[in-house]
Amino acid sequence: FDIGNMKFDASKIVSTCRLLTLTNDDYEGQALSVLEEVLANNTAESFLVERQSDALEFRAASCVFRLVDMMLWRYPSTVKKDMDLLSSAPHDTLEGVPRPLLFGGKEWTAAHVRLGEMQSLEVLGGSMKAHARRLKEAITSKDGIGSVALTVRRKPCSMEHTLPLLDYSGG
Repeated sequence: FDIGNMKFDASKIVSTCRLLTLTNDDYEGQALSVLEEVLANNTAESFLVERQSDALEFRAASCVFRLVDMMLWRYPSTVKKDMDLLSSAPHDTLEGVPRPLLFGGKEWTAAHVRLGEMQSLEVLGGSMKAHARRLKEAITSKDGIGSVALTVRRKPCSMEHTLPLLDYSGG
C-alpha cells in the first residue's frame, strides 16, 4: 500500500493478515491447493501471501486495522494523555493528580517510548483504515454494493472446519 513519503515496511503484517482473511475464492479459486502445497513442501515459515485482489487487500487492511485497534486498547494511556503528561511542568497536576516527571528520568523516558509506540500504531491503523476505505469504494463501484468478497469475519471459523486443516498429513 502507498502511504506517501513514509518509509515503512508493513509487508509481513499485511501478508499475515492476507493469510488470516484468505477465502476459497482467492488465488483464482485455488487457495486451499496453494496452502496444501506450502504445507507439503515444508515452506510455511517463508510463505508470504502476496497481493491477489482488491477484495483480499481490503480484508487484509481491515485485519491490520483491527489488530492495531486492539493493541492500542491494551495500553494504559492514550496519545493525548501522554502528550499532556509530557508537556506539563514537572509539578503540574493532570486531572488533579500530581505528575512529577523529571526530564530524562525513567518515567519520562518510558512515557516517551510508549507515546512513540502509540503514535506509530495510530499512523499504521489510520493508513490501513483509509486504504481499506479506498479499496471498498473502488470494489463497490465496480462490482456493486454488498460484494461477498468484502466480508470480514468477526469470529474465527468453527472448529469443525479448522481441525481438518490442523490434521494435515500431506495427502
